[in-house]
Amino acid sequence: MTFVKLVAATTMVALASLAVPSVAKPVEEKNLVSGKFSFDETKGYIYLHGPGRQNGIFLRLPDEEDKAAYQQEWVEELAKAQEKYAKKLTRWEREVAIVQQTGKNPSAKPIEPTAENFSIGAIELRGQVSFGPMFVFAKDGEGDSRKYAYMEEVEPGDYVYYGPVFANPNGGYFGTCFCMGSVQFSVKPGVVTNIGNFLFAAPDYDSVTTKISDISAQQATSVLTSEAVDMSLPASLQAVATEQADFRASGKMDNYYGVTIDRIPAIDGIIAYERDVVVDLKQPIADNPSPRIPDNPGGAETIEADENLPVETNP
Repeated sequence: MTFVKLVAATTMVALASLAVPSVAKPVEEKNLVSGKFSFDETKGYIYLHGPGRQNGIFLRLPDEEDKAAYQQEWVEELAKAQEKYAKKLTRWEREVAIVQQTGKNPSAKPIEPTAENFSIGAIELRGQVSFGPMFVFAKDGEGDSRKYAYMEEVEPGDYVYYGPVFANPNGGYFGTCFCMGSVQFSVKPGVVTNIGNFLFAAPDYDSVTTKISDISAQQATSVLTSEAVDMSLPASLQAVATEQADFRASGKMDNYYGVTIDRIPAIDGIIAYERDVVVDLKQPIADNPSPRIPDNPGGAETIEADENLPVETNP
């Protein structure tokens, strides 16, 4: 597939100023060739390329060790929040006793943090890996045919392509999440997992025009038509351990960043859809389960660990 971006000049200037927070470390070919960079056998690597500058987010799926650590942290932070609440409640009760003598209304009563309403944030976001548009691994070609490659050093594990989403360093996310269906793959330690141009070439974009919000509040339109998948590697990576990504379908995800919601188009032999149901063409799949501990019940107000305790309206 050919990935042709029709983006206003103001959009490209704005994109160049963005830097997405990430747990990954970008790798540049010049540092690899010069010896300033060396591979870490305990880390994994994701290599991809495409026409023009690209950017997007991968989310590392938490494993059992991650979930156990997250649960332990949740228990500890809840205990801290409850301790703070007890002090806040004591101060509030004193305030009530005083204002009752003056006929004034007391301030709002603090809400008690409980297992049902307390949160330390989504565990999925702790494994966010972003790439582009800056920190390019290498560039090849000229003009419209110029190819940009990216390589990120990451923690080994299973990764979902969240979509072409990027973050404004001054706050806010922009782009489109593939929250209604995407693809996932595994990254092994000491290995460069080669994605090539798969994310831009393999999906059936022929009859799809996707609008992606840019940071200038305009719409950048990506028009995609057929072209072959290219999994070629540069000479600088020929002597290292590499492996082509083994993609499979991935189920629905939360819209963590509040961006436009979409799904990756169907891919032959990997992912399809029956209305809004993701179909794994390799094996049956359910929606990615939420590893939050515990699940917040619908309609409950969530208390975040890193924020001041919210208060309930005075009756």
